[in-house]
Parts: sequence; structure tokens; C-alpha cells
Amino acid sequence: AACNGSLGKALLMASSGESPVVERAREVLDAALREPVSGVLAMCSALARKHGAEGVLDLVMELRALVHDLIRRWHGKCCLYHPEEDLPDLGGDRERYLVEMTGKLDTCERRIRRNVAPSMALEAALLGARAGAAG
Repeated sequence: AACNGSLGKALLMASSGESPVVERAREVLDAALREPVSGVLAMCSALARKHGAEGVLDLVMELRALVHDLIRRWHGKCCLYHPEEDLPDLGGDRERYLVEMTGKLDTCERRIRRNVAPSMALEAALLGARAGAAG
């Protein structure tokens, strides 16, 4: 489940212990919560340049799985994609942000698949979730 059905990704994770996308997703989520807007914009731009549209799509799918498990943990349910001890501690009341993030990541994926610039789609998702949670 953590590899979205990709045998290649599953084999890579089995041999190395964890996909680099998993760690990158944790870093992106942390930055989205703690960095100023300018930092989030710079991060999204750098990710898109380095990994391209397919890499950003992989990241979005991993972010969606990570957020899903964080919401499940918040409600006292078992995680589906990650071992619970591997989930980041976001601190504070972040449930509203995580719920906002779920919908924004779905929109982000659709936009990238329709050839919207990956950096712009990711920026909109991360900052849109922040704005929605504040409102």
C-alpha cells in the first residue's frame, strides 16, 4: 500500500528500508507547517526543478498517504501505510490542517496531470491547506 501498487518501489523499499520519497514527504509536511510562505515557495520550486512532474506526483501521493495515516492516528485508528512509530509528531492541533491538506493534494494531482506547472500545483496545495485551516 505504501508503494501505491508499484512493484519496483516496493522492491526498492524492501532493500533499502525506506523510499527517499517517504523522507522527503515528511520534510515537506514539516516545512509546510513551519516555514514562512517564501520558504514554502522556494521549496516547491526546488523540488519541481530537481524531480520533475513525475517526482512531484510521487511526492504528492506519498504526502496523501502520510496525511491519511496522521488523521487515522489522530482518531485512534491504526495506520494503513506507515508504521505508527515512523509518523512525525506535528505537535499542537493540526487535524484541521490535515483534513484541508487531503482535498488540496487531490486537486494538486489532477492539476499536475493536466500539465499545470508542478511547483505551482504543489504551492497551491500546501499554502491553500494552511489558509483553509486558519479560516
